[in-house]
Amino acid sequence: MRTSVQVAERALVMGAVTLRSSLEITDHPRSAEMISRIPSWLEELGLAEGVDSLERAILWAPPGQLERDQLAAANWAGEGAAFFCWALGLGEQPLWFQQADQQTVIDTLRVMRPEAGEHLRDPALRCIEELQGFCKQVLLIRLEFLPEIARPLKRKMLQRELAGYGIEVGNVDVEEVSRLVGGMAAEQLRSLYAPYLARDVAASWLLSSRSSYFSVD
Repeated sequence: MRTSVQVAERALVMGAVTLRSSLEITDHPRSAEMISRIPSWLEELGLAEGVDSLERAILWAPPGQLERDQLAAANWAGEGAAFFCWALGLGEQPLWFQQADQQTVIDTLRVMRPEAGEHLRDPALRCIEELQGFCKQVLLIRLEFLPEIARPLKRKMLQRELAGYGIEVGNVDVEEVSRLVGGMAAEQLRSLYAPYLARDVAASWLLSSRSSYFSVD
């Protein structure tokens, strides 16, 4: 499990990526100026070294120069940021059936504002039972997007992985997630595919000790 400081730092980095995503589609005369200031803001907070290589390529790119896949990655950074805001007690638990609100994340983390640094001063995480419970739910829901034939094996693999963190996955957990997702319309389910990819990465990072946010060591 990550420390509260690690989670606060990661939340602010992802909040910065979320802001970059928002500014890319904002028709405002100061958008380009704000985009160019994001890297120096992260450096002032001492967070530049914690930026993943994929995030760095996005944040350090000139305004209007992001590739399509970079725009998509920046857009979904808000899901991870919202997850970590909740973990730090800064917001409500993201609704399982709804995408996170980017502007709420940016406002909560005070991205590009002087007071954002307050999040790095003595941050605190929710209790471990809450954190583990939500991570388990997110990771199980993510499996529901896989082809049905692949789910049993992937579920067993996840059970072994979570057992290593002291988290038990029982039949009740699996049945509850299947019931939730099974009641959704196909269109709504498709709209949650990308958000749950992002939440899956956030949950697995929070539980693990891997060195890179996006890559498994």
